[in-house]
Amino acid sequence: MCQYETRERGNLKTHSLCHKNISELALFKCEMCDYQTKYRGALRKHLLNHKDESEVQMFKCKMCEYQTRQKQNLNRHLLRHTEVEMIKCEMCEYHTRHRRNLIRHLKVHKDNPEVPVRQLKP
Repeated sequence: MCQYETRERGNLKTHSLCHKNISELALFKCEMCDYQTKYRGALRKHLLNHKDESEVQMFKCKMCEYQTRQKQNLNRHLLRHTEVEMIKCEMCEYHTRHRRNLIRHLKVHKDNPEVPVRQLKP
């Protein structure tokens, strides 16, 4: 299937879902909106969006007014306040702080999916 390895059975089980067609799975569905996912954890995070700020822990940026219900969003936001090396696409002017964004971007260059990546100094 792929090269993914882990020591945790739960991680392997969760990872294996990415290889399955969504039609093969019993989806986790939000009872408050149309959201559905194959990941229980994703539904748990989504449900925070339906709660009032007073009902959930809010993660607040110490450098600006930004706040969020999810710690990973705060961590991503904090990159805006720090100097981070940018990752640049070799085929165009696109650049990002996040490798996953570059991988997604490379799909626009369908003719050459093996584009090398280089670091761009801030």
